[in-house]
Amino acid sequence: MLEPIDSVKSIKGVGDKTAAAFAKIGVNTVGELLCHYPFRYETYAYPVPISSCSDGELVSVEGTVYSTPKFTVAGRYKITEAVIMDDTGRITVKWFNAPFMRKSVKFGDRKIFRGKVKERGSAKALIQPECFTKEKYAEMLKSLKPVYPVCEGLTQNAVSSSVKKALNEAPIKDYLPQKLKKQYELQGLREALSAVHFPKDEKSLTGALSRLVFDEFFFFLLNMRRMKGVTEQKNTNVIQPSPECDRLIEELGYELTDDQKKAVEDIFKDMASDKIMQRLLQGDVGSGKTAVALIAMSAVAFAGKQACILAPTEVLAKQHYDYFNRIFSKFGVKTAFLSGSLTKKQKEAEYERIKSGEALIVVGTHAAIQEGVEFLSLALAVVDEQHRFGVKQREAITLKGENPHLLLMSATPIPRTYALMLYGDMDISAIRQLPSGRKPVKNCVADKSMRESVNRFLVKEISAGHQAYVICPLVEESDKITAAAVETYVEELRESLGGDIKIEALHGRMKPAEKQKIMDGFASGETDILVSTTVIEVGVNVPNATVMLIENAEQFGLAQLHQIRGRVGRGESQSYCIFMAGKQGGEIKKRLDIVGGSNDGFYIASQDMQLRGPGDFFGVRQSGERQFVLADPLRDGIILSYAAEAVQNLSDEEAEKLAEGRNNLVTGTEHMVY
Repeated sequence: MLEPIDSVKSIKGVGDKTAAAFAKIGVNTVGELLCHYPFRYETYAYPVPISSCSDGELVSVEGTVYSTPKFTVAGRYKITEAVIMDDTGRITVKWFNAPFMRKSVKFGDRKIFRGKVKERGSAKALIQPECFTKEKYAEMLKSLKPVYPVCEGLTQNAVSSSVKKALNEAPIKDYLPQKLKKQYELQGLREALSAVHFPKDEKSLTGALSRLVFDEFFFFLLNMRRMKGVTEQKNTNVIQPSPECDRLIEELGYELTDDQKKAVEDIFKDMASDKIMQRLLQGDVGSGKTAVALIAMSAVAFAGKQACILAPTEVLAKQHYDYFNRIFSKFGVKTAFLSGSLTKKQKEAEYERIKSGEALIVVGTHAAIQEGVEFLSLALAVVDEQHRFGVKQREAITLKGENPHLLLMSATPIPRTYALMLYGDMDISAIRQLPSGRKPVKNCVADKSMRESVNRFLVKEISAGHQAYVICPLVEESDKITAAAVETYVEELRESLGGDIKIEALHGRMKPAEKQKIMDGFASGETDILVSTTVIEVGVNVPNATVMLIENAEQFGLAQLHQIRGRVGRGESQSYCIFMAGKQGGEIKKRLDIVGGSNDGFYIASQDMQLRGPGDFFGVRQSGERQFVLADPLRDGIILSYAAEAVQNLSDEEAEKLAEGRNNLVTGTEHMVY
């Protein structure tokens, strides 16, 4: 798309301070900026009567300014407020640190105000509302307003303005051949990028997304095709399972399910064959994929070679390390841990243990594929939550050894038809059964009227010696505001439940060491309730946690609610998931009843896609990078089939040229290099 030298600072108006803020969200080049897509769009609805406004709603109201705007100072806030009226009632409009609004809003004006309702007693206020003339708002009714992921120091206007300038100034080169665009009726790249950032309407957005989704699938499949040669090479790491593998399985302390046994059997057969293993292990949340990976890695370690498992977050990697180290230490097998938060001295010590072969099992985050990491005899690479890693990252771990076997693990439910398109060169194992002793999670869809009952239930479970998670959605785009919201919620929960219950907060602004300390406290039972956003992965396996309370559940996609629910139901005690709806309505109830009535991830994911409208295209992307940024194999199956057909019909020369061209043109953010 753009040459690597194109820093965001080449855009007029982006100085050192703004560039530093962009860097926090992984945007360093103009190309990365153009690929920093909105995570949702705001639509402008017809105004509603003031009397119908409810707390927490985003509404538009049309009214007459009934009072001269007044200006007050409260601490560090400069507040501008006025009262507006319609035939049904009155409401205050309030702006913080926006004194210029006194000139924009005058007594007697008839305008439309759009903002979030805040109720205090019988008084209602619209907070930080946008203000429009009737004519201007009529135009806005047709539009979709982009909302971007931002951070402290970076506003929506700054991102939007920078993107607009980049689209006007950047030398965007379309890397798809004209014949493919014509064959599959795809927009040009500049046109698609412009429409995805600033859609005129839903039709223009749909066309843009079709092109960009095609690109993601096309270049992913292209890179998979280029890696195909690896799978056909002779297996130089022939691994035969030893009797110690059976002893290790006994050490797990539970009987493997039939699906787990079949997956282990398939993996052992692959690693002992004359070709390199390339296998995808699919399994719903809590189905026991990690145990299968541990057994596969044990066969490698008992053969005297090394195995490595990659996890997308430090929290998850540390959980794996603790589990693996506990099991392997009983057999004299040493385990190493690599993450970005280790000190230089700690990293160097682990590097040496890995290079010398002292550590046969390596657990790590992306840090395990860094330049300084050298393996003595890597024979198996396992990638957990593989959709969070790009093709290039998976390739990087395999290059650490001499054609090691590769096991990808995923809890994302993809139908076999689509999985075969995406991973045509890989064998697929599926785990459908829950481990023995696990009871299905009992679900409840609740609303605000049930708040006291929910709180009593939390106290009851904690009094019985259990623990609970509470998940708060990422309501705001700023991590600073989100952190404050979580902390405020914790204080309110402490007040509601009483001081005897220990509650801790977890959010994205914490340093890794602080996060780990809080997670360790929860895992050890010191903390009764863990309140968290999903900005960081709540991947700790705490069998004693029996309650998952998801606040404002309507703000999550159904598939994501199912993933979150999978954090409970991991022990022998009965577990519960409470989907607390912040808003009411027939559509919200219909959606939540689907996840409340089923624990089947495949069913829920299919229903999720059927119910989403154009405004929900992006889902709720709160857990970091994904394999695809816009594309979804389940929703976009037809486009996936087109991309697969296009890649299949390319000559080797065309495939190589296109893949190299794409990889050279998009730089920086790994998940954009498909």
